[in-house]
Amino acid sequence: TEDGQDLLIAYRRAVNILKDKKLETIHGKYEKEPAETRLKIALENAELKASEAVGEEDFTKSMSALAQLRVPIDDYFSNVTVNSDDPVKRAFRLQMLDRFKRAVHKVADFGRIDG
Repeated sequence: TEDGQDLLIAYRRAVNILKDKKLETIHGKYEKEPAETRLKIALENAELKASEAVGEEDFTKSMSALAQLRVPIDDYFSNVTVNSDDPVKRAFRLQMLDRFKRAVHKVADFGRIDG
């Protein structure tokens, strides 16, 4: 679907950003951008729905759940500087992209799709 194709583009972008990056656990706080909060909430919902659908072996439904991430992940890329100069922001933002990647991998290995 169109949403699936767009999700694939976002997945590839996330993987490229994460490439050769070491995810760090940093303790700290910062004021989150609205796009970060929206993606976090969308991920929580999509992960739950996709996991339930995979458990039911309904892979169409699981992909539909992931497709709901299209708008929030696009918003995230448009409004958040992932590789911030602030190490706390950068660490949390990279972890968010890693969470997105892992959520997708629970349903399908998008890394195996050509084109």
